[in-house]
Amino acid sequence: MASSITSSISKNKATIVVVQGSFHTPVPYEALEKHLTSLGHLTIHPTLPSCTNIEDPAFPSITLIDDALAVRLEIIRQVEYENNLVLVAMHSYGGLVGSEAIPEELTYAYRKARGLSGGVIHLYYFSAFILPVGQSVLGAFGESPNNDIRKTKLTHAAYTYLPSTYLICENDQAAPSKYQEMFATTAGAQVDRCNAGHSAMLSQTALLAEKISTAAELAIQEANKGT
Repeated sequence: MASSITSSISKNKATIVVVQGSFHTPVPYEALEKHLTSLGHLTIHPTLPSCTNIEDPAFPSITLIDDALAVRLEIIRQVEYENNLVLVAMHSYGGLVGSEAIPEELTYAYRKARGLSGGVIHLYYFSAFILPVGQSVLGAFGESPNNDIRKTKLTHAAYTYLPSTYLICENDQAAPSKYQEMFATTAGAQVDRCNAGHSAMLSQTALLAEKISTAAELAIQEANKGT
């Protein structure tokens, strides 16, 4: 199930799908989502199985792939059923989930070439992990406190067929800026910067929302070229 905030939305604005970090409920992202809504964006926050239902007997076996499927199903709903243009905003572990969740068939360019409406137009990473296909956090870094993501190898890298922005949060102690620089390079992302720590959605909510909204607006302008 995904949470959404729908008041004040504009049909001319991209839908924002927020993909959270690990060990979170959606609560730390609520202020960001409300701010994005105030800027006219339908904002969706898919619930990640690895962050819920901890009493479920199957909980220990939940992986990044399960989280990615939850996000993919919500993006399918927004793209194929609602024909929305979608920006996916990813934080921390959510960078891996979002990159894994989006097959090329859900991108705007792919769908437009086949006469279809809607699609994912942009990826927005902030303090987010990014790895190539075939790698895992365990393989890339040797260790991670996030047991739910350590061993799972990525099978998709949406940044290889979608434009992206990476917001480097320069005072991040959880994912130091030198690693964020590496992640941005891996994605070939346009780089932006702020002086936030790891949780910019809490410490610099308005700034982050404005940056995401601006990226979405520019992505729509780019998508509309030649139409």
